[in-house]
Amino acid sequence: MRVRLIREGSAIVIVAMSCVTLVKAALARALFGAHTMVTVWRVVTQEDTDAYWKLAVGILVLALEGFHALCYRKGQELSWFCPSVFIYLCRLVGSCGWIFFSFWRELRGLHAGTFLFFLL
Repeated sequence: MRVRLIREGSAIVIVAMSCVTLVKAALARALFGAHTMVTVWRVVTQEDTDAYWKLAVGILVLALEGFHALCYRKGQELSWFCPSVFIYLCRLVGSCGWIFFSFWRELRGLHAGTFLFFLL
């Protein structure tokens, strides 16, 4: 979306660009949080215990980082590091790791005593 204005340094341009930047920053963090919640929910349903909801603490950290980014940095990302992506990847690797190791345990149990067991 491009805004046409008569003057180059108008306050309308600054407001329009900052609103778009804030919306993009909030939307990215909302998508990261939603996907993290889905992966944690998947771990909880697969393991049949509510103890794995502790993995969702990362969503609170992501929300705090988002609050900091929206209020203090005005939606601007750092040029050399993106904390929201780092937090998202840490949570995703943790959840996917639990899913992978659970699958590996089941596979090892199914093939106990066979040649495939020694390969695992």
